[in-house]
Amino acid sequence: KAIEAFDPEQHDGIVFDGDEWNSPEYIVMDPDQVRNAAAGQEYFQSARGYITTNANRDFMAITLTGNANLSTFIHESGHAFLFQLLKDAAREDAPQQMKDDAAIVKAWWSENAESIAKEAGVTVDDVNAWLADEFNGTPSDAQAINTAVNEQFARGFEAYVREGKAPSAELRPAFARFKA
Repeated sequence: KAIEAFDPEQHDGIVFDGDEWNSPEYIVMDPDQVRNAAAGQEYFQSARGYITTNANRDFMAITLTGNANLSTFIHESGHAFLFQLLKDAAREDAPQQMKDDAAIVKAWWSENAESIAKEAGVTVDDVNAWLADEFNGTPSDAQAINTAVNEQFARGFEAYVREGKAPSAELRPAFARFKA
């Protein structure tokens, strides 16, 4: 029904909301214009690639656009790695190492709360509350934080594959396990 009611003359795309661990899904009608509604800003970028997943994260597909460069697939793979890690670590029967890796990722985000807050257009307190599952802000701010932490992780993984350096010593083993 949402697609039937969609008017491309009035909208640049469609956003399907995510939740605390699932990024929103975007259908962009013009890949040269991407609106960041969560931060209330508009900016222009060339979409290089994106990952599509369903709410349960039991399906993921990476799409590379004509603007993709050599790092795009690695960046999008970083998103897939994060999605899968957080989903699997949340299972009751998850191996302790996987739970520890997920906790290390959250600790890294906490250590970088200032840069995440800047990217998301929120406060450091907002980021820390979101990480502690105590966030009471707006859904758009929660979405902006979720996007910022996901992007930070994907950029960190991309740099790890390119340079062999993890963003933190604690993340090195988790990245190495995924790379293997």
